[in-house]
Amino acid sequence: MFFKRSIFLFVTFTLVLGLVFSCAKKKTVQELYSEAETAQRMGEYRRAISVYEQIMKDYPDDERNDKAQFMIGFIYSEYLEDQGKAREAFQKILDDYPESDLADDARFMMETPLDSLPTLEE
Repeated sequence: MFFKRSIFLFVTFTLVLGLVFSCAKKKTVQELYSEAETAQRMGEYRRAISVYEQIMKDYPDDERNDKAQFMIGFIYSEYLEDQGKAREAFQKILDDYPESDLADDARFMMETPLDSLPTLEE
């Protein structure tokens, strides 16, 4: 009898723990932006891109998705130096958010080669 009761308690406890951890609270959009910005500051650029993509996936109607998309392009352009992926990200702003305040910036980033920009030494 003791053995059956122990197994019952163990199974019940395990199920309750599983339920509690599987219902973990979804991060807010602000928490995700903070996470992406922290990753970017720490040089974890691919992680930052992943979090910006998660923002747009988890919160497709958020009014700041143009910012997340721009930051993806910016990271590809400025930190990872992958101009192909940067152009794709900036083009997505022009296609999906043509009225965004960032549309002109995206267009500029697409049209201006990195090596033509002035450096701090000039």
